[in-house]
Amino acid sequence: MNSATIETSSRPRQPSLKTTFDLFMNGQIGEARQACEIAVSIFPGEPRWMHLRGLIAAKLGKKREALSLIKQSVDLRPEVADFHANFGMILAECGRLPESIRSLRRAVQLNPNLPTAWRNLGLAFRRAGRADEALHAFYETARLAPDDLLNWQDIIVANLVTGEVGSAMASVRKLMEAKPSDARLQSELILSMHYLDTIEPSEILDQSREWAERFARPLYPSSSQPHCNDPSPDRRLRIGYISGDFREHPIGRLVAPILAAHDPEQFEIICYSDVTKPDEMTAKIWPSARAWHEVHPLSDEALARRIRDDQIDILVDLTGHMQMQRLLVFARKPAPIQISYLGYPNTTAFPTIDCRITDSLHDPTSDADALYTERLIRLPRCCWCYQPIDPISLAAPITPVPEGPPVFGCMNRMAKVTPRCLELWAQILSAVPDSRLRLLVDRAFSTAVAARFSRYGIDPSRLEMVYRGKRSSYLASFGGIWVHLDTFPYNGHTTTCDALWMGVPTVSMAGATHVQRAGYSVLSAVGLSNLVANSPEQYLQIATYLANDRSRLTDLRQSLRSRLQASPLGDAAGLAREIEKVFRAEWHRWCARKASVQEEVIC
Repeated sequence: MNSATIETSSRPRQPSLKTTFDLFMNGQIGEARQACEIAVSIFPGEPRWMHLRGLIAAKLGKKREALSLIKQSVDLRPEVADFHANFGMILAECGRLPESIRSLRRAVQLNPNLPTAWRNLGLAFRRAGRADEALHAFYETARLAPDDLLNWQDIIVANLVTGEVGSAMASVRKLMEAKPSDARLQSELILSMHYLDTIEPSEILDQSREWAERFARPLYPSSSQPHCNDPSPDRRLRIGYISGDFREHPIGRLVAPILAAHDPEQFEIICYSDVTKPDEMTAKIWPSARAWHEVHPLSDEALARRIRDDQIDILVDLTGHMQMQRLLVFARKPAPIQISYLGYPNTTAFPTIDCRITDSLHDPTSDADALYTERLIRLPRCCWCYQPIDPISLAAPITPVPEGPPVFGCMNRMAKVTPRCLELWAQILSAVPDSRLRLLVDRAFSTAVAARFSRYGIDPSRLEMVYRGKRSSYLASFGGIWVHLDTFPYNGHTTTCDALWMGVPTVSMAGATHVQRAGYSVLSAVGLSNLVANSPEQYLQIATYLANDRSRLTDLRQSLRSRLQASPLGDAAGLAREIEKVFRAEWHRWCARKASVQEEVIC
């Protein structure tokens, strides 16, 4: 074998740019990086390989190296729109927004039909707080890439944050047209309907039934499979809870004390966690479970099979049509008894979900029953509890009522602030001279939020915007508020509890449905039902009266936390016992039905 042959055989095989890029897009970063290093040794000045090396460096968190490499590729090939699009993206991630926007504008000038350039431009505008321009760029992306789910989600989020819920719903409908078989998108539509004060409750029920008919009905045959659970009425029961919110999330905070208070002698708790990024709250929740299963990688079918194999007696859904929903697991009926509770404020319209746990304040009349397909079980107390278990909440100081003019506030999501809310809040500010309004907003949309309030006569100088951040800063934001204003028709819940914990009374307005009565349920539990209005006029009267009674606000400031702790909201053990009574009664019903079946089922 001659030297030439030896040299040829030892030379690295020349990688393919397309293959390497595919590796990168598929998340095989190590393999892509190795191929890039080989290619650069062969083609040291090739801008396409240089560019890909920059993208890989960015993915690995090496922003400075990424900027240098991609900038070199742009300088070598300034006519390539993709290079400018990616350079702009990295600049935005580094906080260099003016340069980012210039680069991305250049990208769309070079290629107006490049969806990546428009999408990155939208993200850069959003970071810069230029909401209208961000939305324009996102809609251009949607025109060019109608199947881009992440882009549509950005459109929906942008509309929700700025309070344009109708536009958000229109975006969901467009996305549904692009992806008609995506069950989660129709769930997004159903959830968005709750934020609109122009939607009748019956319309949400109809849409929910349509969802169940379209996506769940084909799975109902599997729900008829016999359940071979031991039908002993008083044995220890296996209770399964499914949620993607066993984390720092309102549902995680609400369910944590209940799980911790269950009687382990009578109930074996199994949690099916769909959490993608566990956090400190996850770590606080999981010790309450006898078994903890990470199920995010599992399909609905596989998860249903796992639950059936685990012989779960009662399966509890904490999500409904909210994000991370697993409704198609429940369509398969993997457990003999299935219950809806806590996370979602309405019906699932599933015949395979037997009942729903609520209370008589949330769903007080027979009219409420007509809006659910589930049988409503009304607890004799508030169906929620609130017990802060994290050190930040426990240590959060209650500050005195601030000096100066009154400050109203709302720490709820801006998506819940309807035009009727804005109009009424404008009247409140007009009735209380020099008062201000504090809002919790996403920093990127502060300008758009201010413009929205201006349309209702609220001068931006009277707004105090605080930005989403760590829980400590969120709780501290309540310190400057005299009176907290609840949203309607979609009331707050954990936000109202947080306000009470920080000594700030909340004014709420009760409507006809569950989602419109959360404030009534919470405030009644702590003996403050007199802060719940039945009309806009009464809401205005209560809010202005409170703001002008500094003495009463001071008394409330000093007493609300202890009142909350002593109320049913602070009684997790009592709530757990009531829920366990429901579990046992439903189990007895199932055992009686099973005993009445004459034909023998072989399990």
